[in-house]
Amino acid sequence: MFRVSSIKIKILCLNFIIAVGMVAFLMFFYLTMSDTLEKEKMRLTKSKSESAMGGIQFFYDLSVSGEMEVSKAKEYAKNALQSATFGKHGYFWINSGEGVLLMQPYTPEMLGSNQIDWKYVKGQYIFRNFIEKARAAVAGKRIIGPSQTARPLIRKSPMFPILNHGIG
Repeated sequence: MFRVSSIKIKILCLNFIIAVGMVAFLMFFYLTMSDTLEKEKMRLTKSKSESAMGGIQFFYDLSVSGEMEVSKAKEYAKNALQSATFGKHGYFWINSGEGVLLMQPYTPEMLGSNQIDWKYVKGQYIFRNFIEKARAAVAGKRIIGPSQTARPLIRKSPMFPILNHGIG
């Protein structure tokens, strides 16, 4: 009887060790996978942002060279980003340099609203700060600006002076 109890205890200990090992492995796998997925999402977001900026740069350059009227360049830039969504919730928006929402694909009822005084819960101005950082980027500084989900989007120059558009 003593021997049977000893075997039961050994089996229970072995099961406990296996369970702890499996939990440790799953936690390691989860943390590693989460980090990898987050890095991949940031890489894709950066890539999409740079692609969008390249498209807008094309219209900006045409307006600077005089090959296209500024009003047409603004319209084409807006149309180019209108359907440029990515993932479940990824999208671009365009604000004027004064904070007026010019394009946002998911809430068209907000178009034309001035968002310059919108604040985060902690009191920081969302679009005022975004536009300020965008204008600073025109000078060639690399910036990180907030998206509406508070995840950073990495951009090189999201403000185009002649178009007076900030791209988010």
